[in-house]
Amino acid sequence: MFCVKCGKTAVAEHFCEKCFLQKHELFELEDFHADFCRLCGNFHKGPIDEQIQNKIKTKNRIKGCSIKSKHVGNRLLVSMLCSGYIRPLKSLAREERKAVVYIKNRLCENCVKLSGGYYEAVIQVRGNSIERILNKIRKFIPNESVVAINKLKEGYDIRLMDKKIASRVAARLAQDFD
Repeated sequence: MFCVKCGKTAVAEHFCEKCFLQKHELFELEDFHADFCRLCGNFHKGPIDEQIQNKIKTKNRIKGCSIKSKHVGNRLLVSMLCSGYIRPLKSLAREERKAVVYIKNRLCENCVKLSGGYYEAVIQVRGNSIERILNKIRKFIPNESVVAINKLKEGYDIRLMDKKIASRVAARLAQDFD
């Protein structure tokens, strides 16, 4: 069987490998919007590189990708180079796609809660070894979960964004200081 375009030996869908690769794409990448929180400096749905990779559309097998990006105003110009296999061929193909990520500045859910003074739990630190307890607590609590630390004459009140984290810390402290 011969390629219908160039006459060489056909390998897939009546095309030779070169003509088949010209007709089929390894992957697609479209422009999209991403929300960025100007207070905490994070993208809402996780790191931007992960969001870009999740936007890849393909029916083929991608073996690896590299992403290059450049900020221009409120946009991120993305160049993505991927290698993989375009079915049914067995040779490795490499393709580059470009896309634009439009960045919207919006406060994330946690920063909205923080700016409003919202909290779900309070850990009250009292007793003889307050500083030791505080040092232990700092190891267990992620910084973004702490809303406020209030110093009182009898100890500290630590306000937390998430009651699940507060429960874990309280259980851990009960083990360590029991």
